[in-house]
Amino acid sequence: MKTEKIRSPFFGTMQKIPGGLMLVPLILGSLFGTFAPDALAIGGFTTALFKNSALPLIALLIFATGTHVNARTGGPILATAGTILLMKTLVPATLIIILGSYVGLNGVLGVSILAMLAAFDNSNGGLWLAYTGQYGDARDRGAYVASALNDGPFFSLLFLGASGLADIPVIAMVAALVPFLLGVLVGNLDPKWRDVLKPVPNIVIPFFAFALGTGINLGAVVSGGISGLILGLLISPLTGAWCTWAIA
Repeated sequence: MKTEKIRSPFFGTMQKIPGGLMLVPLILGSLFGTFAPDALAIGGFTTALFKNSALPLIALLIFATGTHVNARTGGPILATAGTILLMKTLVPATLIIILGSYVGLNGVLGVSILAMLAAFDNSNGGLWLAYTGQYGDARDRGAYVASALNDGPFFSLLFLGASGLADIPVIAMVAALVPFLLGVLVGNLDPKWRDVLKPVPNIVIPFFAFALGTGINLGAVVSGGISGLILGLLISPLTGAWCTWAIA
């Protein structure tokens, strides 16, 4: 059988870039969001796929991840996931809430407590899978279960509500976990679904990354100025160092 010639190795090029499966579509989407924000708002399937698909596709990714969680999941995976949740979510969120109890919701240096909390206690699940798919092992990919829990509003809402800094409806927190829990249920009732949903990450990551990018205006990123820069510089070294030290 004759192999079809690749005229433009776009997918292969993305894979050569660390996290490229997520980063390249995200950047392309942000260019549309900045310079042609209405180009993808023409309605129909175009808008549904390229602009409004991020949440449904992320929910599908979380569901697919849930199907791989079962009672026999290896100890190293659970240990890694638990460590990441502790050091990337629970510890930073607790410290931010303590800070908020002193300075209020307005935060410091122009960065609100809500922005700090969302930045410090979340991880990027799409980027996680893109990296671990290229460089990680089974333990790293399996530990995405941690991101399935903190990659979204659940913990941020939980900490804000528990601290009294905001009135968060319980149903909003429950809704954030339903796709993952349903995935766990389906995967344990019929393990065949794990094989069926195994290709989901490579399929959905580029599409939801592009859709997320369309909501980013690069001008707003620049105008974020020194406060946004400080927040970014704090997040990566602090939470990254904590997780690396704890896992090692």
